[in-house]
Amino acid sequence: MERNLLNDLESLFNNNFIAEARNLNESLGNHYFNENMQPMYFNGKLDAKTVMIMLNPGNSDNSKSPYSFLDDKSKYKSFEEFYKDHLNTLINYGTIDFDRLDNFDLKQAAFLHNFKNLDFEIHNEFWNTTDLKRIAKRNVLMDKLQLEFIPYPSRDFKGLLDNKKLATQNIIHLKKYIYRILDIIIEHPRDNVYFCSKQFYNLFSVCKEIVDFNAEIEMEPIIEFKDIEGKLTLRFSKITINYKSTTIKAGIAHSFASQALPNAYKKMMRYGNFCYNEMKK
Repeated sequence: MERNLLNDLESLFNNNFIAEARNLNESLGNHYFNENMQPMYFNGKLDAKTVMIMLNPGNSDNSKSPYSFLDDKSKYKSFEEFYKDHLNTLINYGTIDFDRLDNFDLKQAAFLHNFKNLDFEIHNEFWNTTDLKRIAKRNVLMDKLQLEFIPYPSRDFKGLLDNKKLATQNIIHLKKYIYRILDIIIEHPRDNVYFCSKQFYNLFSVCKEIVDFNAEIEMEPIIEFKDIEGKLTLRFSKITINYKSTTIKAGIAHSFASQALPNAYKKMMRYGNFCYNEMKK
């Protein structure tokens, strides 16, 4: 990962665009990902026991004039200073951004709320006070590992893996990003590994059928969880990946990104508890 990250940051610093992001957009035939925003390969502890893999970073730039890295480049005296600051932000963002509440990070904390094998603390019903929300956000950012499948930001992630047909069409351009994620996962022992989107199910379904894919994949049937409040049906499946002599047992949290779950902390807690218990069977 370090070499890929270094290359991307050098390209951004020297050219005001990331060559790899541009190449990916060109190969996919559309401008899916931002080419001149800082990438986000990971967030938190690289050796954490708990790993949550997202599709890619969001792009919250709503201004009429799109963000350009040149807006920030002048803050740095050298590339080395920029690189060091970027890494520090990825590793310590939970502390740097402590005071700002973020729905996405709190959703992760709620998902992990009932896990019994975390090596960090999520306070019971943290959502009841602002102070506990801040602590939960900091802990989930600092003490787990969040990986981004594609490290380049976008407003959404549509048109690439929405169904098996699209996944089959695009897999040739995405394989190396899968390998990068798997390489990071197997660097350290892990207790909890979750791919947090139904689109990963489509991706791995296609990978399983590729003769030259460098991993063996076993996928279990999708199971459903009906929440006790309302008619919400949430989905989950287990996956086993044998890669470079290492077995990764992971879950695919199909419903993690559901629009019915942000700010619904108790629902997300129950969904996370369901996923956790299924993984322990």
